Amino acid sequence: MGRVMEEPPNLMLQARELLATPNHELLESLVIHLSTRQETTEYQTALPLFIFCTHNSANCLTLKLLQMYRSSSNGVLRSKSIILLSKTLAAYKSRRFDLSLVRRSQRNQTPGDLLP
Repeated sequence: MGRVMEEPPNLMLQARELLATPNHELLESLVIHLSTRQETTEYQTALPLFIFCTHNSANCLTLKLLQMYRSSSNGVLRSKSIILLSKTLAAYKSRRFDLSLVRRSQRNQTPGDLLP
């Protein structure tokens, strides 16, 4: 589980591994490390990865957190994943992104569909 937490220069590679891996082991590790005290090394190395994923791959992170929430039987892990999901969605909102889970197909869209 400690593989997730490496030095910050590798954030892109860590994010790719975290988000592209079909299982949730690395994400579970990240969630656990983010729930430790802020003074810990685990927290201090997990936070930059979470921030990087939130800013650069928020869609994938949101999906992975939801998948982990749905598949986990660990109540504590589920509640912590919801907290991180909330923080990820708050980042969306602060950047004024529109969230849409269902979009009409491209050929059925009108120019007005693309306007905010």
